[in-house]
Amino acid sequence: MATGDAWRAWYERNREHYNAYQREYARAHRPERPTLTPEERREHRLASLRLWREAHPDLNAASTAATNANRRPQARARGERITSQDVLALWQRQPVCVDCGAGRGVDHVIRLGDGGSNTTGNLQNLCKPCNARKENAERTLPPDHPNFERARKARELRHRATTGVNAR
Repeated sequence: MATGDAWRAWYERNREHYNAYQREYARAHRPERPTLTPEERREHRLASLRLWREAHPDLNAASTAATNANRRPQARARGERITSQDVLALWQRQPVCVDCGAGRGVDHVIRLGDGGSNTTGNLQNLCKPCNARKENAERTLPPDHPNFERARKARELRHRATTGVNAR
């Protein structure tokens, strides 16, 4: 009988005894751990999360941006999702805001509400102030305004020129 076969045969004959011995040994040699209250566990979890965020600021920002983009109902309804890796790739392609050249964020070139997709081809790096300015400009022009479509097409062309990626 090979060594493995002999062990298996012995184990089958002594399974209950062996398992009881293992449980007792683990109980006797278990390291002492302080029992934490729920509040202490919460504080420990938050401290660990804080440390991770400090150690990985780019991944944390990308994860937050992807989560916010995927939260929109139009994106959820279509099943389109972007990941933090997609956001990191966007930020490598466009390291700074395409409008002001400072900061970074994630913006849909063609808004989801206007039929844009929640895919990497429809994303651009636009910081929060520029994104707010863009949203305000879009809101001030009603969809039936003669310049509304022209402004949207100009944005799309600017996006294609800066990224080399089609928006749809």
